[in-house]
Amino acid sequence: MDRLSIISAVLFLSGAPSYALPIEETAEDSARVKDIEEVVIVYSPKETGKLRQAPIAVSLFDRTALDDQHTASLKELSAFVPNFYMPDYGSSLTSAAYIRGIGSRINTPAVGLYVDNVGYADKSAYDIELLDVERVDVLRGPQATLYGRNAMGGLLRVFTRNPFHYQGTDIRMGTSVKDKGYQLSASHYQKTSHRIAYALSGFYKHSEGFFENATRHETVGGNETGGGRIRVIYLPAEAWKLDFSTDYSYREDRGYPYRYLGVTEGEESRPDRIGRILYNRPSFYRRSLLNSSLNAQYTADKFILSSVTAYQNLNDNMTLDQDFTDADYFSLTQKQRINSWSEELTFKSRNNRRWEWTGGIYAMHQALRTKSPVSLTREFMNTVFDKANAAISPMGMGLTLNMPVSPYVADGAFDTPTTDLAAFHQSTFNDLFGAEGLSLVAGLRVEYEKMRLDYDYGGRMDYGVELTSPMMPLVLEGLSDDSRFRGSLKHDYVQWLPKVALQYHFSAQNNVYVSWSKGYRSGGYNVQMFSDLVQGDLKSRMMRSVKNKTAETLDGPMYDHMPEAVKQMIVHQIPQEEFSGTPAQTRFKPEYSYNYEAGGHFSFSDGKIQLDAAVFYMDVYDQQISKFVSSGLGRVMVNAGRGRSCGTEIGLRGGWLDNRLTWHASYGYTHSVFKRYEAQEARTETAQEAVNYDGNHVPFVPMHTLAAGVEYEQPLEHHKIKSYFFGVNTTGAGKIYWSEDNAFHQPFYALLNAHAGLDFGSVRIDIWGKNLTDTDYDAFFFTSAATTRNLKFGQRGNPLQFGVDVSLHF
Repeated sequence: MDRLSIISAVLFLSGAPSYALPIEETAEDSARVKDIEEVVIVYSPKETGKLRQAPIAVSLFDRTALDDQHTASLKELSAFVPNFYMPDYGSSLTSAAYIRGIGSRINTPAVGLYVDNVGYADKSAYDIELLDVERVDVLRGPQATLYGRNAMGGLLRVFTRNPFHYQGTDIRMGTSVKDKGYQLSASHYQKTSHRIAYALSGFYKHSEGFFENATRHETVGGNETGGGRIRVIYLPAEAWKLDFSTDYSYREDRGYPYRYLGVTEGEESRPDRIGRILYNRPSFYRRSLLNSSLNAQYTADKFILSSVTAYQNLNDNMTLDQDFTDADYFSLTQKQRINSWSEELTFKSRNNRRWEWTGGIYAMHQALRTKSPVSLTREFMNTVFDKANAAISPMGMGLTLNMPVSPYVADGAFDTPTTDLAAFHQSTFNDLFGAEGLSLVAGLRVEYEKMRLDYDYGGRMDYGVELTSPMMPLVLEGLSDDSRFRGSLKHDYVQWLPKVALQYHFSAQNNVYVSWSKGYRSGGYNVQMFSDLVQGDLKSRMMRSVKNKTAETLDGPMYDHMPEAVKQMIVHQIPQEEFSGTPAQTRFKPEYSYNYEAGGHFSFSDGKIQLDAAVFYMDVYDQQISKFVSSGLGRVMVNAGRGRSCGTEIGLRGGWLDNRLTWHASYGYTHSVFKRYEAQEARTETAQEAVNYDGNHVPFVPMHTLAAGVEYEQPLEHHKIKSYFFGVNTTGAGKIYWSEDNAFHQPFYALLNAHAGLDFGSVRIDIWGKNLTDTDYDAFFFTSAATTRNLKFGQRGNPLQFGVDVSLHF
C-alpha cells in the first residue's frame, strides 16, 4: 500500500457518520484526573490490590496515553518513564533495558517482561509491537519476590484488550516520511454470548530506515514486521474462566547503522570516512516468534486460584559484518532456536481486609540451541603472524601466510538447557497493631536454577607459509591444523529472595512507604567467547606447526650445505606461543542486589493532580557488564566486583477544564557507579594490565531522564467533526557513559514531539512529528579493535520525522 492510497482513504473516510455516544459525567467525576486502574481494569494473579496503593514505584499507561505519545513499542514508551531507558539501536536482538542503573545489553535480562501474565524468558523477544494493548505497567525496583529471576531492575507488564470489555472492529493505517514507512493493522473483538468472547488481530509494518550505507549503497536501519493474534475467553461456570491466547510475528531488521567515528588515538588515515556507515558485508537480523498460553482461573469466596501455562518458540538469525568497516576482515552469524515451557500456580486472598496474601509455585524449562559460525578472511588471518614477525624482522626474517581457501570458518553448536523452579509467598497485614492505615508487607521466594552448556565448536585450517630469511626463502606447504572444543559445563544456584515493606495510608489516595528487597539476575555462558578460544588455540597450533615444519624442511637434502648452527638459529627464532584459554572462562556468575527504597503516592487539588515519588539505594554484587572481547569477535558478559546505584524519581499527572486538558511530567536521576571493579584490559596485542575502575560510572545508564507533555481535546457540536485535539511533549536522557573507563559519553539531549488531528466519531485522523528540532545524538557508541586498531563507532538517533495515522472503529 503506497502513501497516496492511504491519503485517499483518509479523505474518503473523513465523511463517515459518527458512532460515538456522549459520556455523561458528574461535576465531581469530571474534575478528577483519570485513575487508570479504575478505568482500565486488568487481572493479575499475584497482586491483591491497586499498584498505586502498594509499596511499589510504578508508572501506568492506558491506550489513550500510548496513542497520544505515538508509542508503538516498549523502546518508545521508555522515554516517558523516570529512570527507565530502552534505547533503539542495532536490531531487535539488542533489546537493552535499564531501570535505576540495572540492565543488560546481552544474555539474560535484568528487567522482566510479562504479556497477559505470561513471562518472556529471553530478551531476544522483548522488542514487540504494542498491538491491541490496553494497558502497560512499569514497576521500578526489584520484583523478585513475586516474579523471580531477571526482574532485578524492575518489571514491564503488558495487557491486551479483553473482548468481554471491548467489542467492535478497529482498523489502523499510517504512513511516515523520511523512512518511507507505512503500516496497517486490523482487530475484531466480539462477545458471542455471556460465556464466550474472542479477539482476532493482524498487522504489517514497513520502514526503509533513515541511514545510508556508503559502501553497499543501500538504506539501512529499517525493518519489516508482521503477525497476528487470536484470543478466546470461555466462562464455563460462574467461578471459572479459561483464557487462551496465541500470537505469531515475523520481523526483519535491515542492517546495523553503525557509523565510523575515527580512531581512538593516533592519526586518522582516512578522515573522509568519518561519519559514514562503511561495512561491506550483508548485515541483518531476522526473528520468528510464537507464543501460546492458557490462563485458568477459579474464584472462590475467600481466594482466587490461577494457573498460567505457556509456551514460546523463537528462531532467529543475526548476520553481521563484525569489523564494521569496508575492509574485509570477518563476519559473524548467530542463529538461535529457543523453546520455553512454563507453568505457574498462584493462590491469592479475596475479600480479606486485614490479611491479604499471595503464594504459589513456578516451573520453567528453556532449551536454547545456538549456532555461531565466524568467517575469518585471508586479510584477518595474516595478523596471526604479527607478533612473530615483530620478533624476527630485526634478523631480516618474515612469515607470510598462504590460504588456498578463504575465509576460514569456525563453526559448531551450543546447547544451553535451563531449568528454573520456585516457591513464593507474600503477605500484607493491614491496620497493623490496630493502627488504621498502617500495613506491613513481608514475602519470600526460594528459587532454584540449573543450567548446562554443551559445546562443539571449531574448524580446520589448511594453509602454507613462506619464510623469508637472509640465507634463502623456505616454502612450507601442506600444513593443516584443527582447533575444536568439545565438552560440557554445568552449574546450579539457590537464591532466597525476600521483601519487607512498611506502608501508611493517609487516605485511599495518599500513602507513603519504605521497603527493602533483594533482586537476582541469572548467570550463564558467553558462547561468543568460543571464537576467541578457537582463534587463540589455532594461532598457537599454527606457530608450533610452522616451527616443526621449518625444522623438518631444513633437515632435508636440499639444505645439507647449510651449517647446523644456522639451521638451529632459524628454527629458534620462530617464536612459540602457548595458549592457556579454557571453556570454563566463558562462565559468568549471577548478579544480585539489595534495594532500599522510600516513596509515596499522592493526590492533590481534589483529585486533579496525582504525584508519585521515590528515592532508592541499591548495593549490587557480581555486577554483570557487557564488553567486546579483545579480538573484537563478539561481546561477552563479565562480572564486576560491586556496584552502587542510588537516585530519585518523580511523576506528575493532572487534568483541567473537565479533563479536556491533561498533562504529565516525570524526572529520574540515577547515580550508578562501580564500588569495586578491577579488570584485565589489553593494552597491546600481547600484553594485558590490571585497570581499576572504582568510582567510574556504569556504562549505558543515563544519569537523568526527563519527560513532559500536554494534551488538549475540544468537543465540537458539529454533525461530522466531533472534536479536534493536539498535543506536544518532550523527552530527554543523559549523560550516558559508553564504557567502563568513562572515556566517551553522550551529553544530555532532549527531543520535541507533537501531534494534532480531528475525530469524526468512527474515524480519527492524527498528524504527528517526532524530533522536531532534528537533534543529533548517539543512541549507541562503542570502540572495536577488530581491525588491529582501536576504532570508534556509533549509531545516530532517529532524525526529524513526520507521519499521519488514521484509525477506524465500527
